[in-house]
Amino acid sequence: MLKIDMHVHTERSHDSSITPRELIRYLRSKAFDGVVITDHDAVCDLHSFRGGGDLLIIPGIEVTTDLGHLIAFNVKTTIDAGQTVEETVEEIHDKGGLAIAPHLGVVFKGTRELSLSRDLDAIEVINASAFPFRASLRKSRRIAAELGLPQIGGSDAHLLHEVGIGYTLVESEREVEAVVVALRKGDVKPCGGSISWGMRLRRIFAKFSRS
Repeated sequence: MLKIDMHVHTERSHDSSITPRELIRYLRSKAFDGVVITDHDAVCDLHSFRGGGDLLIIPGIEVTTDLGHLIAFNVKTTIDAGQTVEETVEEIHDKGGLAIAPHLGVVFKGTRELSLSRDLDAIEVINASAFPFRASLRKSRRIAAELGLPQIGGSDAHLLHEVGIGYTLVESEREVEAVVVALRKGDVKPCGGSISWGMRLRRIFAKFSRS
């Protein structure tokens, strides 16, 4: 069983301060097996994670669509931003990736429910940064059940100590392609909870300090 945070931002996202080096060190200290890098409309620089050793570094992108965000899971090349959800899902699939709907029911940034379809590959049910957290959790679980899609969890971390608060247990071998197969089959379990109010305040202060 692998423990993977499936939604983490690094300094390649304009609103995150996490560096690859400190992320690797932190994941090891928390006994994680891997992470999915999901920077905003930016391809993961796998070379910057070359010191990760046996940690699974899975490339991803949090893609901006016309109706919110989608995660392109295991995609190594750019996905065009600003397309419809349907066009974005098609491009993700054309590039061999999986399309995942993140943080549903979240104030200001949730992908609109009417845009969701069975063409998606999974739903992010636990997003530790989601607000309001419980409403997002209920809505995400309901939609995943209605669409019959696998459920995952992630932190949506933008600051280091948010990493791993939401995560996914994956029944697979320690290989990226094995994780992809397990996710397609639904051999995954979302885990974790919400970041604390203190963490939310630190995120707000960090945002203002960068502006």
